Amino acid sequence: MIDIPIYDTFSKIEPITKGMSGDKKYYIETTEGKHLLLRIADSSEYLKKKTEYEVMKEMSACNVPMPSPIDFGICDNGKSVYTLLSWIEGVEVESILGTLSAKEQYQMGLESGKILKKIHGVQAKDGISDWSELGGESK
Repeated sequence: MIDIPIYDTFSKIEPITKGMSGDKKYYIETTEGKHLLLRIADSSEYLKKKTEYEVMKEMSACNVPMPSPIDFGICDNGKSVYTLLSWIEGVEVESILGTLSAKEQYQMGLESGKILKKIHGVQAKDGISDWSELGGESK
């Protein structure tokens, strides 16, 4: 991780254990006060992760509400690949959904549908016949 170009600005690094991906995930704070998400995967996944990063850039350009892609590259002396994203503060929906009224849940569902429409408007990259080829399915 120390060979990530902006590593020297990391003032706080906390592992994140939630989630279903095989990536190592970290919450990062920088000396400039930025909050980031760092994902690290095995270098054997380079092409898949590079494609994911490019798709994230396209979706971000389409105003899909998501962490913004910041940087991508190889680290750990070539053993790993990293993706650096902006951090979005918030609460996981599964922890609050039951506390919302039926009307609020409905509104959330409508908003989710609008976001999904934007996501589905992004064309799959060349050579990818199905988005699940990028690892969208849980492991």
